[in-house]
Amino acid sequence: MTAYLFLLSTTAWASILSPGNVVRKVLFFVPTLLIVGFKYEIGFDWHVYARQFQHFSEIPPGEFFENFFIYVGIYQHEPLYVLFSYMGAHILGIYEVFYCALFLLFVYSTARLGKLIDTNTVAAFFVIHLFLLFTLEFSTLRQMVSLSILNLGISFTLEGRKIRGFAFLILSPFFQGSSAIFAIIFLLVGSTRRLTRVLLAFALIVAIAINAIGFTALASLLSGIVPGFLATKLTYYTEVRQFDFNMLETLFAISVYLVLGYFLFVNQKNQNSIVRDLSTFLLVLIAIAIAGFAITTMRNRMLYEIITVAALLLFSPHTKNPIFIRTTVIILGFIFFAASLTKATSFMYVPYQNYLWFQIWELKSDGPDRQDRLNSILRSRAAF
Repeated sequence: MTAYLFLLSTTAWASILSPGNVVRKVLFFVPTLLIVGFKYEIGFDWHVYARQFQHFSEIPPGEFFENFFIYVGIYQHEPLYVLFSYMGAHILGIYEVFYCALFLLFVYSTARLGKLIDTNTVAAFFVIHLFLLFTLEFSTLRQMVSLSILNLGISFTLEGRKIRGFAFLILSPFFQGSSAIFAIIFLLVGSTRRLTRVLLAFALIVAIAINAIGFTALASLLSGIVPGFLATKLTYYTEVRQFDFNMLETLFAISVYLVLGYFLFVNQKNQNSIVRDLSTFLLVLIAIAIAGFAITTMRNRMLYEIITVAALLLFSPHTKNPIFIRTTVIILGFIFFAASLTKATSFMYVPYQNYLWFQIWELKSDGPDRQDRLNSILRSRAAF
């Protein structure tokens, strides 16, 4: 836990220093790179990516490319991530170095998007760490890479480099499929103001309707209409995979969406066109998150992009920022961070483990033991 508090402290300290201060850069990059970039066998899903990486390191190029789509099917991962993983295994050789490189891509893409609105990117990362450290930054690797590519696409598009931007937006779902929603919504938001208003109104109506009818009932109705692979997904999330209802978690999520929704609504008509487009983009994502509120996976996927971009907007001098908004978001972030450290599965990242430290001192990781413990909990829940 000390490592996490140190990360937050140094990030907060760096955020109040002037942009040209060398100490600011050191305080931000060194702890962020070491603590997040070189985390070691902690978080969720690390074992899946690490085993895939190790497997790919043993496969010669000819065999890999000949059976490329077979490996895509075996691992059920999007094709461009499979390709990235294979290239990383043969170029970098060490999974933790590969992970660190992808995390740096996330930092770069976020900073590049923030630069368009002159934001305090370090302060934005303080909020991002509070909400997303143990999920997007530690666990959902494909999602992190996909959002990095997506946000680069958004940056290029807003810079006026539309062909390159469109290419990155199109590529992002090939790292994690859910990014297709973000890419489509962003492209629609950037079309015309009239279409944007229609899209936002439609998203809100759909959100209200889905929650009124019930997602499970609606999914059953749609399963006979939509293509087979979508029907399978709907069945999985509504019938096979069970989600524990937690009233406090639900109220907390609603509070986050209300606070951010108000902030984004205020900036939807901002004079700065980039702020205006990003605010509208996130408002639609919030509506989608509310529409799929009963499905934790959907809510979380939306939250990853909402928090990342909203954090940049919160610390931009171009946004209309009611004085209580930043404070409220940071307070909510601390609540979320504290809850993450005390939840039943927090043993997956507490205590913290660092790859460089463990290699220097030849320490043995307890990552596999943690994973076995998590699997036991999941099996117990499935039995009920």
